[in-house]
Formats: sequence, C-alpha cells, structure tokens
Amino acid sequence: MGLAMVDAIRAVREETRSSVDMRVGIHTGSVLAGVMGQRQHAYDVYSKDTKLANAMESGGIPGRVHISETTYACLNGEFEVVPGNGELRNSEIKASSIKTYIIESVIKPYPEGTLDADRSRLSVQNEQHALSYRRGSQRPSGHNGVGVHGEAEFDDRLLQALIAREGATIKGKANYATLSFLDPVLETQFCALRDKLGPALISANCLVVILSCIAHGILWQLNIGTGVAYAAAVTITFLISCLAWAGVKSKAFHPSLVKFVQWTETVPSLRLVWLSSIILIAAVPEIADRLACTTSSDHACDPPVFYLHLITFLLLGVTILVQLRHLHKVLMMTLLITVHCLLTTLHQQLVFDSFDLDVISDSFRNSFPTKYASCVMLVVILFALFWLNRYTEVTSRLLFVWKKESDAQKEQVGELRRKNEELVYNILPRHVAKHFLGRNFTENEEPYSEHHAGVGIMFASMPNFAEFYSEESVNKGGIECLRFLNEIISDYDQLLDDLRFQGSITKIKTIGATYMAASGLTNTDIYDPSVSIRQRWRHLDQLVRFALGLQEKLRALNEQSFNNFELRIGINHGPISAGVIGVRKPHYDIWGNAVNVASRMESTGKPGSIQVTEECMHLLKEFGYIFQSRGEVEVKGKGKLQTYYLVEPYPEPPPLTPV
Repeated sequence: MGLAMVDAIRAVREETRSSVDMRVGIHTGSVLAGVMGQRQHAYDVYSKDTKLANAMESGGIPGRVHISETTYACLNGEFEVVPGNGELRNSEIKASSIKTYIIESVIKPYPEGTLDADRSRLSVQNEQHALSYRRGSQRPSGHNGVGVHGEAEFDDRLLQALIAREGATIKGKANYATLSFLDPVLETQFCALRDKLGPALISANCLVVILSCIAHGILWQLNIGTGVAYAAAVTITFLISCLAWAGVKSKAFHPSLVKFVQWTETVPSLRLVWLSSIILIAAVPEIADRLACTTSSDHACDPPVFYLHLITFLLLGVTILVQLRHLHKVLMMTLLITVHCLLTTLHQQLVFDSFDLDVISDSFRNSFPTKYASCVMLVVILFALFWLNRYTEVTSRLLFVWKKESDAQKEQVGELRRKNEELVYNILPRHVAKHFLGRNFTENEEPYSEHHAGVGIMFASMPNFAEFYSEESVNKGGIECLRFLNEIISDYDQLLDDLRFQGSITKIKTIGATYMAASGLTNTDIYDPSVSIRQRWRHLDQLVRFALGLQEKLRALNEQSFNNFELRIGINHGPISAGVIGVRKPHYDIWGNAVNVASRMESTGKPGSIQVTEECMHLLKEFGYIFQSRGEVEVKGKGKLQTYYLVEPYPEPPPLTPV
C-alpha cells in the first residue's frame, strides 16, 4: 500500500507538474485504538509504537517507503531494502536505537491465481482513477455501480414488499370468525378510530329515507300514519346527520357539542347505538305502512313488490356504514329481513296472493309465489352483503395494521436518521454537515472546501502527558492513561456547549494530547468594512476565553486526580482554507500559514501560558487583555517572530446577548 501511495503521488505530480511528494513511514508494534472525546469523533490509534511510526515518516525520504527493523523482520524477504539511516534525520529514532531501511523493489510478487494477486491487479486499476478522485466528489462516484446497484436493490425490495402485500391476510393477527384482533390493545385502538367519511355515510341514510318517501308518494297514496312516520323519520335522521357533521365542521357548532359528538364516535358501544338507531328509524315508515295495508282491496300498497326495493335500499344503507363491524351489520340486516318476511308471508299474505292472481302466470304462481320468492331473494342479498361487509372490514383492519407498522417503521427511520445526523454532527462541524445532509451528489462534483479571511486558531497541548503515559501492566498496557486522557478531552468538549462559545468555537481535532480549535468559521462580519474591529474580531476574544476555560477544566481535574498537568497554548489569527478530506472516512481540517504559525506558538511556548503573535496581541488589546513580551522566537519556516504571553488580570467577560 505504501508503494502504491508513492506511485499515486507520482502520477499526481506528473499530471499537475508540481513538486508535491510523499514520505511513507511504517513501524510494526502494538496499539490502543478508540475514539477520544465527545465532539468531532475520529477513530485513532495510540501507543509508543504509534509515535515511533510517526518518527519513521518524519525521518524518511520523499518518494520512498521507510520501515523499521521490526517491520523488516515481518516481511520474510519479500522486498529488497537498503539501509535507511533514519537515526541521522530523526532524534526519536536515534533515541530508540533501531535500524531503519528503505524499500528498493519487490522481490516476491503475489503468485498468479491467488486472492492477493487479484487485489493487486484491482489496485493498479484503481490507481488510474487517482486523478479523477482528486477532482471528484466527496463520496464514491457512480462508475463503480455502487449507487446505481443500491437504488436498483431498493426498488426491487420495495416491489417485492408490495407484491407480498397483495395476498396478505390477517391470519394469525385476528380471530377468523369475529375478525377481532388477538391483541387487545390493537383491538381497542382500532375500535376507537374515527371515520372521516362517517358524516357523509350517515347523511346518505337520511337521503334514503327522503327518496323512499318521495317514491312512496309518487307510487302510492300516503295515509296519515305513514305520512307522520316518514316526517318523523326524515326529521330525526336529518338531526342525527347534523350532529354527525358537528364532529367534522367544528367551527360551525358549539365546542361542547363538538366535543361530545367526537367522544361518542370513539366509544364503540355508543357508536353502535348511534348508528343502529338511524337504521331502525329509517325502517319505521315502511313497517308502519305495511301494518296499515292488509287486504287485497286496499290499492294503497299495490304493487307490493315495491316493499322489496325499499328493504333493499335499507340493507344498502346498513352496508355503507363502515363504522359498524360486519357482525353487527349482519345482525341488523337479518333483523330487517326477518321482519320483512314475517310481514310478507303472514300479515300481508292476501295482498301478495292478490298480486300474483293479477300479474303472475298460473304456472309460476303455483310453483313459487311472490311472497316466498321475495324472501329468498333477500336471503341471497344478505349472503352477498355479508361477504362484502366482511371483505371490507378485513381490508380496513389490514390497512390499520399496515399503518401501525408503517408508523413504527417511520419512527425507527426517524430515530435512525436522528442518530445518523448526530453522528455526522460529531464527525463534521454543524455548518459543514448541513452541506452534506439531504443532498443528492453528482458524479465528479468538486470536493467541499471554503476560504475564510479572518479565523482564530488555537493549539493546546499537555507536554507532560508523555511522561505520564505508561504501558506497564498496572495501567493495563496504557488503557488507564488513555481513559484519563479521554476524560480530559471530554471535559474540554463540554465547554463547546457553553452559551459563550456556541456557534463561535469549532473543534477541529485532537492530535494525541493536543487539542485544536478554531473561531470565526461561520463569521461573516469579516467581509463587512462598516463593522468595527471589536465586532469583527469578537470571535477571537471568545477563543481566548475558551482557552482560559480549558485551563480551568484541567486545573479542576488536577485537584481531583492529584496530577500536575499544564496546558501549553498557542493562538494565532489569519486567512485559512478549510475542507473535507477523504471519501471513505471524511475528515474536516483547516490549512494555511496562520495554522502553521499557531502550531509553532504552541510548540515554542511554555506550560501554563498562552503565547500569541504580535498581530494577534494588537487585536486582543482591544478587548482589554494584558500581554508580556517574550522577545523574538525562532519559528521553523518563518524565521524570527516577536511573540507575547497573555498575563493576568484578565478582562471581565461581556454579558451574554439573548438569542
């Protein structure tokens, strides 16, 4: 892999005609791996061998792979090497008294036909895409088919799920006869549902009564008793319809009435009484009229088969009341048909016999009289409506179960999304994470990057933590030391939730025992010439107060753990470039001359102090800070710089501005 990385950088160098190069250092040993802190999570490894591997890189040669003698012993002579002389270029390698080597060439390539050979071939092919990745998107592009195949797989799974639901039943979830859910809680929730179409369906029954009255008046003469019955039925069903609409059109009715109606719709027993009364009231005029028509000489009910149509309308009115369970509908329809058959075959026997003599032929009249034929037809209609109502309720219950499952899945997806977003916010700064969340990235999209003209940068390290770190058995191989370091960094991260620093301070990363943060990454005042210097660089004041807060946190931990750790802090300001590096494990970082100088301010400072540059000192004096000149300090790559230490007393913090 190291050789492949060198080759990839060489290809970039040739393409861009630049002097960019790479040193690769490799050491073999034991490590402790994990995630430090509560913010900007990054998986990392820690140990003395890790530090030595870092020294192998810094003491290496550009464009070459530098390995330790421990690593060389594990290679089984597969590579040709030459002495690396790393001790001449790095003091840590010299202090470790180890030999180093530079890899010259590969002696034993992977045998053909092995898995490693196939991987090596793929690696060579991937190198051809190195430049496209350098210019490409933040996530793997579609040329490898991952995104396309993923969408196709999702579509297939969705189609299969829909097909599976085509033949779905409630078997195992509900009683086959009654259709009641086996789960009492689920049954209670289903029965308490309010149907949005309920008022319209109740109004339809009122319309059936009105139309029956009109048809009765056109076909027959209304007697006084029948007329009164129809008038009462129309009035009562109309009032019930108005009450039903009160649960939907709440603004047109009194709130107490609306609340009462909505409550009755959620109580199954009251709803049953409410709807059953509508059907019974609608049936009263027909029954009253039939009781009044008993003789063949009474032409007010001729032809009597009209009663068959009226009862059929009533059965349909029962069917459309989806709020009722199918068993309740069957019982109600059976009651109506039973009353109809009794009136037809007993009370109005003479009326139907007279109708048969006048209308029906002798052969058919003798074999199957109309009074019995109408009863048989109603029984057939009853069975048909029974299966229709049962199918409707099965479908309704299936939809209810699917909705519950869908709601549960939505909650799971929402919870998973919330956790994923929280994880992303703990990997990338919030303003950067929002750039990636909820977007569809296109192939060859430019990497995320941004330029900031005025940013504060802080490095804070514990130089004496290296002396504290021990891999002895008493510390469980260093685990206890890293656990303590994690506690320190977690306390630092808690400061980011302080109202004083929210939105202004951004944690960049941790490097061992060094904490890196920046301010002003979301500041736009730097580009406004009308804004005062204090307003423009207020975030730099907040960064200094954050650094002082880190010192307070560490001081409290020292008192609790009886340690004497001290922070060495360096602060600088200036223009920087920021962006997200990597495709598989994206990492947000900042670069620039200002960052390098801030790092030098930390490394050349003294424990317990905050060191700044001269330009930074002039800005911070605007906020009331006092400084002591340290003199000129030799800074690698910058020459001699005039630096200053922040000294007490510190100015009082400004009052918090309510958001």
